[in-house]
Amino acid sequence: MARSSPVGFGPIPLVFSVTGHRDLVGEDIPRLEAGVRQVFQAMQTRYPHSPLRLLSPLAEGADHLAARVALELGGELVAPLPLPPQDYARDFVTIESRQEFERLLKRASQVFVLPAVSGSNSTIPASNLSERERQYEEAGSYAVRHSHFLIALWDGENLELPGGTASIVMFKVLGVPGKRLNPLDVPDLGILFHIPARRQRDSQSYVGDYNQFCKQAWIKAEGQLGGTWEHQTGVYATCSPEAVSLKGFERIISRMDEFNRRTTEATGREENSVKDPAAFDQADASIRAAYQYADFLAVSFRASYRHALIAIYCTAAATGLSFGVLNLPGWDAPSLALVYAVLFLATAAAFQLQKKKGWFDDYLEYRALAEGLRVQRFWQIAGLGYGADRVEAFDLYLRKQVGEIGWVRESLRALSCHEPVSSDHPARQFIYKYWVKEQADYFNATAERDRLKLRRFRRIASAFYWTGLIAALTIRGLTYASINVLGADRSLNLALRLLLVAPAFGALVSSYSRHLVLDEQEKAYRLMAELFSNGKRQIEALGPAPNLLYYEAILRALGSEALRENADWLHLHSTHPVESPYTIPRISLRWWRKREVA
Repeated sequence: MARSSPVGFGPIPLVFSVTGHRDLVGEDIPRLEAGVRQVFQAMQTRYPHSPLRLLSPLAEGADHLAARVALELGGELVAPLPLPPQDYARDFVTIESRQEFERLLKRASQVFVLPAVSGSNSTIPASNLSERERQYEEAGSYAVRHSHFLIALWDGENLELPGGTASIVMFKVLGVPGKRLNPLDVPDLGILFHIPARRQRDSQSYVGDYNQFCKQAWIKAEGQLGGTWEHQTGVYATCSPEAVSLKGFERIISRMDEFNRRTTEATGREENSVKDPAAFDQADASIRAAYQYADFLAVSFRASYRHALIAIYCTAAATGLSFGVLNLPGWDAPSLALVYAVLFLATAAAFQLQKKKGWFDDYLEYRALAEGLRVQRFWQIAGLGYGADRVEAFDLYLRKQVGEIGWVRESLRALSCHEPVSSDHPARQFIYKYWVKEQADYFNATAERDRLKLRRFRRIASAFYWTGLIAALTIRGLTYASINVLGADRSLNLALRLLLVAPAFGALVSSYSRHLVLDEQEKAYRLMAELFSNGKRQIEALGPAPNLLYYEAILRALGSEALRENADWLHLHSTHPVESPYTIPRISLRWWRKREVA
């Protein structure tokens, strides 16, 4: 299984973006570097299995400073530039800053230029400040949308400049304007790390020590942004927006880190991993690795929870059988009562073990992650997400889900920043073969598999029900025929009475099949098979030189439907959790203590 992340880390990074002043005060640089380093190290300590990634447009000042520190700590630098490098470098004041810009470009893992907001790809003249500012704002909003945390080297002042530090900070805490699919949606927000930074033009106007300046900067920022602030570090302040619980967000990132930990433990198990097409290009390699790990873990946890489920139902069936034997005349031996008790406890233990390990929940979440990554991967190869609407997989997936499942969307966000890929012929062939055609075949085969499974379960349940009915009628008939038959032939008596519990086994089989939700799942898969088959036919009809707008519309529609279907699948299965066949009463410890006191 290919790995694209550093050794010891999982494939999903902690993604930071940076904004700040270009004209930082020279004597403050070491202090600011220490503050940025402390932020990175604190997060690396808290989430030790997640690699560090910094999105930096590499403007002068704060962007360069954060990039240097991230690279020093072994992090990855991704540079989404607002303008082509040569055009962009004209805004740098000194030769030294231009040289550092070139050095950082060489060390970045990815460098790409964001599309022009105006729609024109021509060079924007340096005199056209408003157009260039709009591009800087676009680069800042892109970095904010694709990151979990924003580091702001900021004095707390809001000059209301497009693309300025304050506007980028507002994007992280209040949301990026115009980027919500539905105006009623809660905007995607994240955590802000505010490191107070003076500007050269204002440094002389400030009188006092640096700590006093920091306090004033935090007061200004808090007055503008609101939210919840923590100032324990003394070097930076953490701001969580009102719509984001800091503890809740930490749980989300912790779930990402847990996934990364499990991927490091799964390294070396290539022989057990699912077959997957090779990476299309270097930009595709990282998301492919994450998809492979998510799929591998989903399969592993599905096997664990299915084994636990089978153990629960089998021990429950054996418990019912032993109960039936105990109720037979002459079979009330103490040893049988012990067997019944042991089987009862074994069923409860299997249920509690599955519940404690969380295999069912892990299976659902990792399957959700894998399916989200599948769509994101092929949209990425198709170059989607860079069109007029800029809609990406994380924009559409699990928008209504809250709580810890939000880590799936944050994982998609972390892996969504990449170089654009053109929709050339090899890419189209790759997408057709390994996604559209493969998914059409998969959904057709899976729907048929679920149909056959459901029919088999129904036949088995019916057989048990009829067996119980026939046994009851047989006993009644033999009783009328000869009152001594059942008493004389003890083995016949035992066999017929045991068959009376067959309907209970039928009920267990029906319960097991309902837990697998085969009926609803088959219907959903039939629909998806029809959609992908239709998409397959339309792509084939477009030929080798398709209308790219229509071709991309097909891929976007297929991906949107796949994301929606997987969200429905997740909801459907989450409403059918693994349950104990028994209702085991619990003793309230508080109640028990009150009883002792009384």
